[in-house]
Amino acid sequence: MADRLSWLQTHTPLRSLSLAALEAIAAALRTEAIAANRRIVLEDTPVTQLIILRSGELEAYHTTRDRPAPVTTLLPGTVLHWPELVLEQRAPQTVITLTDCELWTLPREVFAPLAAQFPGLRQQVSQQLQSALSDLAHEQERQAVLRPYLVPRVKQGIVGSSRYAVRLRQGIKEAASDRRRY
Repeated sequence: MADRLSWLQTHTPLRSLSLAALEAIAAALRTEAIAANRRIVLEDTPVTQLIILRSGELEAYHTTRDRPAPVTTLLPGTVLHWPELVLEQRAPQTVITLTDCELWTLPREVFAPLAAQFPGLRQQVSQQLQSALSDLAHEQERQAVLRPYLVPRVKQGIVGSSRYAVRLRQGIKEAASDRRRY
């Protein structure tokens, strides 16, 4: 139990929780060994448990119709579905094991009373959301400032009004009008 608590404090984002909350989580965790190349979460399905990657590597992705799915490699210490359990949302990504993994899991039925007992679990999610909104607002401001400097995508040709660009366009026109074969 002490080893598990120490590991949670040093390797996971749960370290910001109170000691009492961490002890309650550590005591309730179940250990699962999962072989490589196994799907452990399917996107857009109800979240049934909190997952902590103890050892091994996971891969997470969200499929899209119009572009390749962005893939993220998850390393030990990753905590999956903390916000989704608090906010009662569906799984945002499909997660598969890349290697043999040891997972610590906490079923939703066990997590819900802990979240009610320790408000820090919900407060951390609120802080994460607030930080994400702040980052989004900053990025929107940055894009608004940079928008006048965007160069539209050129379909063809040489862009610019410098002497070099003008000379290059003239040279291309002259070459195109010269019908001689070499």
